[in-house]
Amino acid sequence: MSGGFGAAKSPLLLDWAFSLTTGLAWCGHKVRPRPVIIFAHETPDWSFWRSWTMLGERHGIALPEGIELFLEAGSEETESTSELLNVLSQPMEKRMAWLEAKAATKPNAVIVVDPFNMFFPIDTKKGSHVMVVYKWCRMLHRKFPALTFIFSFNTRKKSRISQQHPSLIKDPRDWLEEASGGLEIQSRSDVRLGLEYKGDPGDRLFYFNGWRRGEDMEPMLLESVILGEDADGKPKLAGFKPSLLRPDEDPDEMLTPRQVDVWRGLAPGEFTVHDLEAAGLPRSSAYNMRNRLIRLGLVKKLEEGKFLKEES
Repeated sequence: MSGGFGAAKSPLLLDWAFSLTTGLAWCGHKVRPRPVIIFAHETPDWSFWRSWTMLGERHGIALPEGIELFLEAGSEETESTSELLNVLSQPMEKRMAWLEAKAATKPNAVIVVDPFNMFFPIDTKKGSHVMVVYKWCRMLHRKFPALTFIFSFNTRKKSRISQQHPSLIKDPRDWLEEASGGLEIQSRSDVRLGLEYKGDPGDRLFYFNGWRRGEDMEPMLLESVILGEDADGKPKLAGFKPSLLRPDEDPDEMLTPRQVDVWRGLAPGEFTVHDLEAAGLPRSSAYNMRNRLIRLGLVKKLEEGKFLKEES
């Protein structure tokens, strides 16, 4: 998972953790309940617990117990923080042995390391260094096939010289190459994801996209869920929800170049997936485009496989 500074990577990972430990669907996607172990190296404890509490309030359920949390920025009087700080003072081999012991207690867990470099102090630009961690992860997968790792990375700052910045929606592979020091890890990951802040600060909209090994993914437009403000006037964040495209926004931003051509050539009125195929899209691409148009609110779903494109 890659994103710029302040791009809400940690809140997104926390939102996933809540869904994983409760079994609640995330943004319309089904979730299989699993334990979660989080190593949060930059999130203050007050921020974590406020967000965790807000998620419970949003969904109207008791806070789940299937999470094991290690906050580096927490109080040293907290047992888990003290344990983590002690581990971080150890060489790489002992850190990995400790983490392996944690995995053995929850062999089907999702282990979140946020960010990667804070727990694995290696030169991520050198493939030989990365292979040490990669081979270790593969070894753990052989021992615990259901184990999953999620690593987060910060993207590099935009170049002041370059006038172009890859689009996370249209060119996710190029966009993910901007992950600072993370390309060697990403090239060996089964799933690569990116989160990018979009628009005015008051909107709290985000682009979310990536790709699986051998399979493109469908991008999403996410919106922060805010449950009022705290005593200091700061928004109380409670995860994310899918967002519709705003009326004043260009739909081309969320469509591929080929989909843009088909969309512009599609006359207002009723249409079916077969009409998208007739416009030159392969069947799978036509269905993907249909799903994207519905999710963005660009078309209305009618009966019997028909959809409606309204006048611009």
